[in-house]
Amino acid sequence: MLFIISLGLGACAGAHKGPLVGADRDAHGCIGSAGYVWSEPLQQCVRPWEVGK
Repeated sequence: MLFIISLGLGACAGAHKGPLVGADRDAHGCIGSAGYVWSEPLQQCVRPWEVGK
C-alpha cells in the first residue's frame, strides 16, 4: 500500500513542466506577468496604471 502511494506522489511531483507562474522577474526583480515594470524616477517596480506613468 505504501509503495502505491509513493508511486502516486512521485508521478504528481514530476507532472509540472515549464516555468512557474510569476517566475518571470526581470533584471530589477520586477514581475512582468503581474504588470510590474522598473521605474527609473521612482527606483522601484511599479504598475504603470497605479502610478499614472
